[in-house]
Amino acid sequence: MGPGRRTTRSSQTQPLPMPNTQPGVVLLRNMAPDGRSASSSTMPSSVPNSSAQSANASTPGSTSSVTKRGKAKNNTLINHIARRGQKPRIEIPPGKSKPVGDWSQQFASEVGIICREYAPLSLYNWRNVKKEYKSKVQTMHGHILKSFDIDIHLPHIERAINKYIGQRLKEFRCRLHVYYKSLSNDQRRRKPYVNVAQEDWERLCDWFETDKFKKLSTVNKAIRAKKKVHHRGGSRSFLNHRADKRNAQTQQEPGRIEFYRMMYYNQGKGWSGSVAEENYDKMLKMQAESLEEGSTAMTEEDIANKVLGTKPGYIVGLGHGVDPMSSSSSYCYPEVEELRRRAEAAETQAEEHGRQAQELRDEVHELQNWKAASEAKLNFLMAHIGANFSVIDGFLPPFPSLFKSLSSKALFVAFSVFGLESRKKSTIEGRRLFKIY
Repeated sequence: MGPGRRTTRSSQTQPLPMPNTQPGVVLLRNMAPDGRSASSSTMPSSVPNSSAQSANASTPGSTSSVTKRGKAKNNTLINHIARRGQKPRIEIPPGKSKPVGDWSQQFASEVGIICREYAPLSLYNWRNVKKEYKSKVQTMHGHILKSFDIDIHLPHIERAINKYIGQRLKEFRCRLHVYYKSLSNDQRRRKPYVNVAQEDWERLCDWFETDKFKKLSTVNKAIRAKKKVHHRGGSRSFLNHRADKRNAQTQQEPGRIEFYRMMYYNQGKGWSGSVAEENYDKMLKMQAESLEEGSTAMTEEDIANKVLGTKPGYIVGLGHGVDPMSSSSSYCYPEVEELRRRAEAAETQAEEHGRQAQELRDEVHELQNWKAASEAKLNFLMAHIGANFSVIDGFLPPFPSLFKSLSSKALFVAFSVFGLESRKKSTIEGRRLFKIY
């Protein structure tokens, strides 16, 4: 065979292995969920939760026979735990409501998966979910603890996680509403979102069709349309961007004015818009004026709030995840959090000491009652034994006070030792009394 000659497979060669034809498996090299060709990396070759998918595929009115993708999995997290044998550490600093660090993105993905799996869709307000479905919230906390090493027992971390779960649930409902609007009127109730039960989907459809929701949706849409400033930070949170830009020596995060320039200005593309550039120039001008002699000094926080404005529960220019400092959020300060922790520990210790003191008082009271009862029994025995001593001739010593100082058992032993068989009546009576008392 010369060079350049093409070779052909003979009929004696072994046949190629047949592709996997098990039910619930899609050949992703040839077909994607929308019917177009796709590469093998588009979706996994196997589809979990086939029962839920088959139920959705057989929904009345559906004409597609393509198997839908299963529930999302955080494979990066799963593989890390399998290889290392330990859960990644998650830190949420005081004053923050989102984690900071290498695993913050995986934490967001995992919380979203847990929220879609266990959060009730029948309630439309996260506050109502926390009140009426406390067991559901505890279940979600438990699944988070299974995947991450996080101090959820700390008050500010528990608040941050609950707030984060509420945000993820809100985002999921927004996705469901977008899917709902993409369907025609006759298909909206018959084609639930993937892995959403039919009963929950119908409740969501009822909510989407109410006048209250339509009005709320219209208002939110108008607010989003008025937004004139768009950042250049991508999908990464402002919180992580600011943490990455800390000073290497002092570990100090950039101020609000400089951080605003970092997030809205790109050296290659310039400013994201004219409004962003104007806001930055205004802040620089006010900062320069505040440094002049005789003028009122203003901090960066004051300047940024005056130029960018303020919103309840949100700091403009820092994004979601940073809690505004107020009288109701004193946990933003680590010192205050430490003092609160010490106060709680002291209160717990005081309660324990109070419980121990009450137990001691109860024991003293029982001992006093036992002493009084014992003295009454002893007096009764002494009186009864003294009456019988008058028949014992020649035995009583001239010291009757000695017998009064002896216990009842000692008196009984004394009678037995001296062998008063001739006085059986007194001995039998004494034994009967000792048996009773």
